[in-house]
Amino acid sequence: DNDTDNFISKRIIEITKFAKRVEVKGSGKAALDYLRENQSNAENLPSLIFLDINMPIVDGFVFLYEFEKFNEVDRNKCKAIILSSSDNKRDIDKIVNNNHVIKFITKPLTEVALDEIKLGLKPGDEMPLETTICNEVREHGTLVVFDDALADPHYSQHQTPKLYNFRSYISV
Repeated sequence: DNDTDNFISKRIIEITKFAKRVEVKGSGKAALDYLRENQSNAENLPSLIFLDINMPIVDGFVFLYEFEKFNEVDRNKCKAIILSSSDNKRDIDKIVNNNHVIKFITKPLTEVALDEIKLGLKPGDEMPLETTICNEVREHGTLVVFDDALADPHYSQHQTPKLYNFRSYISV
């Protein structure tokens, strides 16, 4: 994508702490080259790829065509989110029907869009009560407090912090 859009998107991701690491590539070709270079190092492969439809050298369609040639493990690790200003309905319909595309977002990237990705919810949606810690608090009437779910003996294996991608919680 262009430098300005890449800068804005990277800053939003960093400010919201959406990802631990952000790799920015200026073209679809550069992104494909990066993925090819890191195929043997799964730690360097992204779990999400923000992909524009209209990019220099290699556009989003060609990127996804080439990405389909990667091995199945790598393809399954990396999912694409289309981040585009395109309003061409035919292009949008075509690209979102790709197996590796999980969402279409209209530029610019926002904190709300990242929350929707992270939680799988849109503003106004409700979390199923049975998937929340609040439900357990209501059932058992106990105080729940932890500042790092990953380090907590009970909540490190609990479904809710994993499902909704949060680390700390307090309920009284």
